[in-house]
Amino acid sequence: MAAIESIALNKSTLSLEVDATETLTVEKTPQDGEGTITWESSDPTVATVDDGVVTAVKAGTTTITASAGESITDTCEVTVTAKADPDPEEPEETEEPDLTFMDDGKIPMGILYVDTEKSI
Repeated sequence: MAAIESIALNKSTLSLEVDATETLTVEKTPQDGEGTITWESSDPTVATVDDGVVTAVKAGTTTITASAGESITDTCEVTVTAKADPDPEEPEETEEPDLTFMDDGKIPMGILYVDTEKSI
């Protein structure tokens, strides 16, 4: 088998939110080229890489490098953004039912709900 002559990553840029992951793949020339691909992040505090799987750690930018030997490399610029804050939903306002108590403080067996905003 021949040695790897060149490599190309499937992406040159990547954008991820914190805690997200994405897998980068390598195309080798020749496809059956012999050699090991190694991975490195220029700033592992922003994103890590393990066998092509990029994991976003904190907001920032870093470069992921795939190498087949010292002179055969390709890179992907990774931008990590903070997780978007979901819009907190306003809780629906609910009206409390009007409970009518008896003179002795007990609730009658039947409860009558009256909607005072609707007319007949």
